[in-house]
Amino acid sequence: MAKKYFTGSNIQRLPVQLALMVIALLLNMSGAVISKYILLTIQAQVLLGMGLLALLALNYLGRVFFWIEAGRRFQLSYIYPMLSLNYFFSFILGMVLFHETFEWNHLIGSLIIVAGVAYLSITDHQTEGTRDV
Repeated sequence: MAKKYFTGSNIQRLPVQLALMVIALLLNMSGAVISKYILLTIQAQVLLGMGLLALLALNYLGRVFFWIEAGRRFQLSYIYPMLSLNYFFSFILGMVLFHETFEWNHLIGSLIIVAGVAYLSITDHQTEGTRDV
């Protein structure tokens, strides 16, 4: 009989684990946005560029911490596909923040990625069984 993931203590830990993954993904995506802003402003406004560079360094430290923590709590085969969600978010943020053009093939491809990640996330082997989470 297959092990059920949504049982007892796993349900209690789910909000913390979900928050950990969401924060790690947000930090990952915000790092890309900050990098883009640095590239757009570094020549015109050096001071703003330097402030964004400092923000990027803090963002990187946060990403390292949250991805290490996610790696400790989740199996690699579960968390690594979650990075693919950045393709969808970068598509949306590119249009909203940088006025990039909408393209149907990007939308369809992004939705296929989201569907694939959703499918992978229903596995019974999400968390590390050898560690106390």
